[in-house]
Parts: sequence; structure tokens; C-alpha cells
Amino acid sequence: MKRFAHKLIKIPCGINTHFFKPIESIQDRVSYTIGFPGNKARPEKNYALFIEIINILQKKYSIDIIEFHNMSRVQVLEAMHTIDILCMTSTIEGSPQIIKEAMACNIPIVSTAVGDVEDLLHEVQNAYIIHSFTAKDFVEKIEGILLLPKTERISNGRKKLEYMQLDEQAVAQKIYKLYQTLL
Repeated sequence: MKRFAHKLIKIPCGINTHFFKPIESIQDRVSYTIGFPGNKARPEKNYALFIEIINILQKKYSIDIIEFHNMSRVQVLEAMHTIDILCMTSTIEGSPQIIKEAMACNIPIVSTAVGDVEDLLHEVQNAYIIHSFTAKDFVEKIEGILLLPKTERISNGRKKLEYMQLDEQAVAQKIYKLYQTLL
């Protein structure tokens, strides 16, 4: 396998950036909504840590949760436009679509360092990688985002996706070009 390592190419799934896009929200609520990406019953999603984080935050803030599980694309988009932060506590991931969808919508993200998330979020405003599974490390970053005015509680994730050419058209072109080299 090592002798073919120089031939490996990583091409993550692309995002429909025409569908997933930011919306202007001037609504500044008293409560906050934090998104949990995945099925809380799956152990690798680490829901126990997520709930520990929420329990700490709820001592100071009114927090609602949206679990991104068993949703249509339209429901995911609607929920994405409802959350203030996406919080991924997973122990293992590949190249999570939900992270790229949140980036396309300029949603702040706090995540464990799993899969390619660190690469995706590098230099993205209001996006933090946590190198531990300690609730207080997450709470510190989440609280910093929550305390921002609503107009500043956004990321520049969409620009990063554009820079990385992770829209579905660019990814399709990369795959097409790769297949052309095989002919």
C-alpha cells in the first residue's frame, strides 16, 4: 500500500452552495440554539459530552438543542438557519457534510479535531477546534460566540469553502478530471 501512497487523492463530497447559503437574521433572542450533528444514539457522536456542555451552559443561558438526524435537506437548511452554533463532539469522522453545510451558511462551529475538520475550519472566524474531550474547553469557546452581538455571531466559512473549491460543481470537475487521467 505504501508504494501507491503518492497516487492517493482526497476528494471530499461537495456542497450545494446554491441551496445552503446564509440568510440575514436580525432577530436577537434571549435564548440560544445549538445544533448537534448526528444521531445521539451513535456512540461515536459522543452525545454524553454534548449534553455535559449544554448542562454547563444552561446554568447561565437559555439553550435549545436541534439534533440533525432523520431530516430532509430542506429541514436541515431550515434548522441550520435556526441555530446559533453547531457543536460537534464526535470521536471519529471523515469529512462531515454537516460541517461544510454550516460553513456554507456562515454558522459558527465548535468541533473536536476529527477527520478533515481542522483543515476545513483553519482560519475561519468563529470556528474553533477543540483538542480534548473536556466540556469546559468547549464551553469557553461557545460562550465567547454566544456573547457576541447577533450581527457578529457569524463565520466566514462560505468563503473558505469557495477557496477550497468544495462546491459540488468544483468537486464534480475534480472527479471528472481524475477520470480523464485514467483513460
